[in-house]
Amino acid sequence: MISLRNELYKMKISKEGIEPHFMNIFEMRNQLQELGEVMSDREMTNVVLSALPKYWENFTSSIYAEKEVSTLSEMWSLCKTKETILKAKEDVGKFSKFCPQKKNNKDMSKIKCYGGQEYGH
Repeated sequence: MISLRNELYKMKISKEGIEPHFMNIFEMRNQLQELGEVMSDREMTNVVLSALPKYWENFTSSIYAEKEVSTLSEMWSLCKTKETILKAKEDVGKFSKFCPQKKNNKDMSKIKCYGGQEYGH
């Protein structure tokens, strides 16, 4: 039981993202419950937050700043939303490198971006 609990605290999010990580957490929590070990919502929140990468620091800080502790299901929802936002920002960044930039005061209104398929940016 102690080794399972330690393993839970050592888990880190892999490149596959939030979903497989949470599935592992739910599974391990259920295994602990079967052994008679019930972890509080606060403890489960700490497990999740400690596994997040450094670039999630603002998200982590905001969760710690909240007065109420989220349930594991609420944490799943919050993390999934945050991951979606981060991926969207990453995708926008990839497209922006393909978009023509305003140079030499050219009229960009008739130039179509080959990354975003929009005119004038």
